[in-house]
Amino acid sequence: MKTLKTIAAALIITSTLNATAASAPGVEEFDRSTAELAASLILEKLQADVLSSEPDSGSLFTAMESNPGTYVDPDEARGKLEKNFRDGIANRYREEAGKYLDRLAGDAGRDAVFGKDFLADAIELPSEKLSETVKRTYPDAFGSARTRVCKEQSEQLVARIQPTEKEFEETPLANLSEIMTARIAQAQAKPVFKENMAFISGNIVKPMLDAAEAQRAEQRSHLDNLPVEGWAPEVIGKKLEAGISSFVAESAPRHKEAGRVAYGIFPSVIAAVPKAADTRAAGKVARVVEDTEVKIDTAEILKEVEANPKAHKKVDDSMKSFAPALEQRLGKEALARSESLMPEEERAAFRAFAEKAVDEGQIKTAIEKRVRNVLLPEVGAVRDECADRQMTKHFAGIKAGTWFPSGGLVDTVYAQTDYRKAVKEWRTLAELEPFAKTAAEQPLMEETEKKLDAGIAALFDRGRMAQSRQHAIVDEVFGEMKELIAAEKKLPDLEGATGLYTEKVSAVWTAERDTVLWGDAGAARPPNADRQHVELFPSTNEKIMLKVKSLMESIEKERLEKEAPPVKPPEEIPPEEVIPEDAQDPALPEEPELVELDCRFEFNLKKSDISLVFYSGDVKKASLECPQSPSQYRREYEKTIERAVKALLDETGGYTAKGSKVALTVDIIVKDDLVYYGIVAKLSQSLSLKAAELSETGVTMELKDTALEQP
Repeated sequence: MKTLKTIAAALIITSTLNATAASAPGVEEFDRSTAELAASLILEKLQADVLSSEPDSGSLFTAMESNPGTYVDPDEARGKLEKNFRDGIANRYREEAGKYLDRLAGDAGRDAVFGKDFLADAIELPSEKLSETVKRTYPDAFGSARTRVCKEQSEQLVARIQPTEKEFEETPLANLSEIMTARIAQAQAKPVFKENMAFISGNIVKPMLDAAEAQRAEQRSHLDNLPVEGWAPEVIGKKLEAGISSFVAESAPRHKEAGRVAYGIFPSVIAAVPKAADTRAAGKVARVVEDTEVKIDTAEILKEVEANPKAHKKVDDSMKSFAPALEQRLGKEALARSESLMPEEERAAFRAFAEKAVDEGQIKTAIEKRVRNVLLPEVGAVRDECADRQMTKHFAGIKAGTWFPSGGLVDTVYAQTDYRKAVKEWRTLAELEPFAKTAAEQPLMEETEKKLDAGIAALFDRGRMAQSRQHAIVDEVFGEMKELIAAEKKLPDLEGATGLYTEKVSAVWTAERDTVLWGDAGAARPPNADRQHVELFPSTNEKIMLKVKSLMESIEKERLEKEAPPVKPPEEIPPEEVIPEDAQDPALPEEPELVELDCRFEFNLKKSDISLVFYSGDVKKASLECPQSPSQYRREYEKTIERAVKALLDETGGYTAKGSKVALTVDIIVKDDLVYYGIVAKLSQSLSLKAAELSETGVTMELKDTALEQP
C-alpha cells in the first residue's frame, strides 16, 4: 500500500513538472532533480520488493525441462543455472523499473525528464544486494525446480514403459529389468537425468515386476480355486475364463489405489485353462468311480486259479489276469453314471472327452486303484484257500503237523551258526528230500510255498523246544544223580552210571513232553502227538555222557581225599657229612628240570561272538573271539584256532628254551552247548596234531576229553 501511495505522489509531482517544463525553461535543471528524486523514492521501494519477493523457480524448471541434456547432473545444473537465476532477478527489476520511469516521464519521454547517468544506474540493482539475495534464495529455488522437473519426467517414464503380460512371462526376470531400464532412458525425447536412472531401476522397474509376479500368482491361485459347475471340459473352461476375467477387472481398482500397475490376464494363466478344465472334469469322474460298486465273482476266480495254478504262481499274476476286465466294466459304468448326473446339453462334449480320458491320467488311475482295492483282498482270500488245498493235497503231514524232524536232524540244523537260515534251506536236507521233490515238481503258488516254509519252520521249532528242554533236564538232575551215585558203596562203571542218568532224564522228559510241545491240555494236537519226540535226542545223550564223566571224576576225587592217610610231618634230616674235595666222586650231569603245566581252553557264547580264553594254571594268557555270523565264522574260525595253538606253543616254549622238560595237561571246557560247534572239535584235532612236534622239544602232552562246565 505504501508503494502505491509513493508512486501516486511521485506521479503527481512529475505530471506537474511535465506540464510546466515547456513554459519555464529556466527551471529545467531544478525540475530534473525533482523528478529524479521522486523516481529514486519509487525505485528504492521497487528494489526492496523485488529482492524480498518469492524466488522464481519456474524459470529454473523451464530451463531444465526444455533442455535436459545440459542439466543431467544435478551439481552441474546448480552451477550453470545460478547465473540464470541472478540474471532473472536483475532483468525482472530492470523491466519493472523501466515501466515506472516511463510512467513518471509521461509524454515527455524518459530521456527528456531524467538525466542520462541517472537512468543508467536507476534500472540496475545494486550488485551487493543482488548477490546477497541470490545466495539466500537460490538453493531453495533450485531444489524446488529440480524436484518438480524430475517428478514430471518420472511420471512420463512410468506411463511409457509398463511391460506387457506376454513380455513379462517370456523374458527372464534379470534380463527384463535391464531391458526396461534401458528402454525408459531410450524412450525419452530428452536425456534422462542421472538421479532418475537409479529411480528407474529401484522405484519404477522393480515395483512393476514385483506387481506383475504377485498379480500372476493371484490369477493362478484364483484359477485353481475358482468354483465352477459343469462336467464337460469345454463348459468348465469357458466358465473359468469368465471367472478369471471378472477377477482381473475387479482387482484393477485395488491395485491402482495402492499405487501399483494393474495388469491384465497373463498368457500363462489363459494357457492353463484347458488343462485345468480337463483336470476338473476328470476329477468329477474319478469321484464317481470311487462311489461305483465293483462286483466280483469269487467262485469264478477260484475255479480259474485251481484250473491253472502255474499261471497264477504270484499274486500279481492273478491281478493281471482278472483286473483288466473289471477295470473295463467299471470304466463304462462310471461314465454312464456321470452322464446321468449332467445336463443333456453337456453330454455330447463330455462323451468325446471321456472316451479318451478313461484310458489315461486321473480317471485311469482312479479306476485301477478302485479295482485293486476291491479285487486284491478277494483274490488274496481265494488264493489263500487254493494254497490250503495245495498243502492238503501235496503236504498233508506238514499242514496237519503229523510229520516231525528226527532228533538227529534237529541237532544237525541247530548246530549251524545260523539256525534260521539252515531251516529256510530245508530243501537241501536228505530227510526232507520227498517234500523238496514234490515242491519242485508241482506248480505251487507263492502262498503255498510260504505256508510250506512256515510249516516246516514251526515243526523244527517244536523239535528245538524238545531239544532245549531235554538239555535243561540234564543240567537240572545233575545234583540229584550225583548224590544217588555217590551213595553207592561201589561206584558203577561209566556205562552203568550213564544208564542211570539217561533213565532219570527220560522219566522227567516223558512227564513233561506233552506240555512242553503243545501247552495246555485243551490246545490242539496232531493225531500222532503221543509219538512225537519221545526219544532223547543224540545231543542229549552226548550231554548226559559228558555230565556223567564229570560226575564220576568228582565223586572219585572226593573219595580219594577222604580215604587218603594223614600226612606225617617230615623227618629231621641230619646234616650232610663234609667230604674233602679230593675225596669226592667226579660230578654227574644234572637232570633237566621237569615242569608240570596245567593249561585249559575255555569256550563261551557271547552276544555276537564265540569267546576262547587260554589259561596257564590260573593265569589268563590269551583271549580270542570268533564271529558267530555264518559268513564271518567260516572265514575266521580257523585263524582263531591257529592263534590259540600258537599261544599254547609260546607258553611251553618259554620253559623248553631254558632246558626244562614239560609235562603238559590240556583241558577243553565249553559252555552253552558250544560242544556242537565245529570250532571246538577243530581245536582238539589241531592240538592232537601238535603232540609229535611238542615231544621233540621235550613236551609230553595229555589232551583230556572235551567237558561241559558245571552250571
